[in-house]
Formats: sequence, C-alpha cells, structure tokens
Amino acid sequence: MPEFGFNTHNDKPGRPGDRRPRRAYTTEVHFSGKDQAIAQGDPRIVADGKITATAWRDADLAVITRDSFKVCDRCGYAVATWERASRNGPHETPWGKSCGGRIHSVPCQLGYEFKTDICQIALAGLDFPAGDRANSFWPSLLYALVEGCAVALDISRDDIGGVLFREAASHSIILYDDVPGGAGHTWRIVNESNALESMLLAARDRVAGECGCQPETSCYGCLRTFSNQRHHEQLRRGDAFEFLDQQIAPYFTAS
Repeated sequence: MPEFGFNTHNDKPGRPGDRRPRRAYTTEVHFSGKDQAIAQGDPRIVADGKITATAWRDADLAVITRDSFKVCDRCGYAVATWERASRNGPHETPWGKSCGGRIHSVPCQLGYEFKTDICQIALAGLDFPAGDRANSFWPSLLYALVEGCAVALDISRDDIGGVLFREAASHSIILYDDVPGGAGHTWRIVNESNALESMLLAARDRVAGECGCQPETSCYGCLRTFSNQRHHEQLRRGDAFEFLDQQIAPYFTAS
C-alpha cells in the first residue's frame, strides 16, 4: 500500500511505434468490509423477503492493481512483472541516485483503501445460474443494477459504482458512491420511497433489448462502459434480463 502516493521515472518518452502499447496497471475495486461502518436507517426488504437492501456509511473499499509488481525494499522502486528481466537489476531512486536496495522476487499488487457510502443488496431464495453460466450472470446483473440506479435516481453513471461480494453461501451486490466519503446516492436507494423498486425495474428495462444487441452479448447501450472493459466478454444482457423480468419484476408490476 503506497501510503505517500507514487513517483514516475524521469525518462524521456521513446519514439512511438506501429504496435499498440500493452495495456497495464489497470485497477479493480473490491469490497473490503463494513466492520466500522454505520448503518443508515433500517434495511429495506422487498419481494417477499427475497431482496434486502441496507445502507451503510463509511464502508471500506480497496482499489488494487490487476498487474503485479516487484518492489525495492529500500526506495520503493517498482517494476511490472511483465517487463524485461533486465529492469530487475540496478536502478535509480526518484532523485536520480543509484540505489543498492534489493528488489523482492515475490511480486505483489499495489493499491489503496477508501471509505464511502454503500448499499448492500442481499439476494436470497431466488434461482441463480450455476456452472459456467454464473460467470456471465453475476457481472451482468451487477452492471444492470448500476445502470438502473443511475436512471432511477437521475444521476450520472460515473457517480455510482458496484462490486460483487460473496459471503459464505450468499451473494450480495454492493453499490457504492464513487466519491470518497460518499455523496448520498446509496442512502437514497434504501430510504427514499420506491427508489429500490424503481431501480430494479429500470435495470430490467435497460437490458430488455431496446439497444439492439443480441441477448447473448452486450453493448454500450445496455451494460458496457469504459470502466468495465475487463468484463465486456462476460456481459450478456439476456442473462440479466431473464432474471430481472421473471424473478424480480412480477413483485412490482402485477396489477
């Protein structure tokens, strides 16, 4: 955990080539826990007890690099594990002096934690896909709910984020205010009248097919965004739509 930030090297940029540079240093958000978080109101229980939404303040999330690094034990110099082995030898500190520290052979991931407000949506007593299909179902459902939240609360898509959380045998979806310290959006899901129901129905409508893509894929009109590129090949709007339309929507749309 680089507590004091990061420094970059002082090398001049090289000549651009014809090949695309390797994508690296991308990060992913993980739910760290809510041991010190404070519940914001009572949980909201809908769909005959199958969906429970709870708002928490000051929950912990962690941003972690997907690529790993080898780090010097003296100056903090780090080299990505996919780079040339020759970079693992002598190196300079950020101030241009030679460093005699040892670069650890065991790679690690870099990251930091931040606190923000979350809404934990627990799902119980519902039928979930298993096996290989589960690998596409859960991220598809997650981003359908994130999109539905932005529509239902009339906020920017960039203001809300989401992660999956599995605890024992239960699954939860964590929606979080994508601003350190929180912005009040996740509180609204639980505490504003009909906000949770509106979010679930908006999520169903988002993946209903008006975007024009096939059920076994996804596009930027339904689930894909720049920030979830790592999951694009997994996202299938049809998986999310089938679940939301058949198991969730009937609780809120029946006359």
